[in-house]
Amino acid sequence: MRDAGLAARAREQLIAFEGFPTYGGLAGRDLEALAQGLLEVTEPDYLRYRAECARWFGEQLGLAGLPVLQPTGCHAVYVDAGAMLPHIAPQQLPATAVANELYLAGGVRVTELGTLVFGHRDPDGGPDVPAPRELVRFTLPRRVYTLSHLEYVVDVAETVWSKADQLTGYHIVEQGGALRQFTAVLRPAAE
Repeated sequence: MRDAGLAARAREQLIAFEGFPTYGGLAGRDLEALAQGLLEVTEPDYLRYRAECARWFGEQLGLAGLPVLQPTGCHAVYVDAGAMLPHIAPQQLPATAVANELYLAGGVRVTELGTLVFGHRDPDGGPDVPAPRELVRFTLPRRVYTLSHLEYVVDVAETVWSKADQLTGYHIVEQGGALRQFTAVLRPAAE
């Protein structure tokens, strides 16, 4: 497209309806795995197993010092990044700071569910309106992680926790409208 603004709006719509531009759609094997997953999640024994895994993982993260939300549920464990980094204001994206540091420290990918995702621009031009909570989601995909994977994640999280007071936040340099977490450009607050 010749119009950069129109191209940006089209990319946002693509994200909302089909996924990120680099995803490439779903292959037949992916659809088959989805169908199998829908069957498995109706089995009570499987659901008990999932709940127990998430509970154990949450306990381990808690023992490592992270403020874990309770109860953990079945598909993910949530950490309160706002409580973990009280020295970082919500407008400086503490959940993003934790998520980025987990990735830098050990390649651990999590999801920021704080002000970057759920906050929004102030209509009067002031600082962004923060989200009600600054959470980091440690998702437990079905049939993906082994016990040793989760133990590794706990070790990395403990390393991040040990230097939590040294972490700095981020500023949004550029952002789109809806789904800004996919297109925003961030800069460390220390710069």
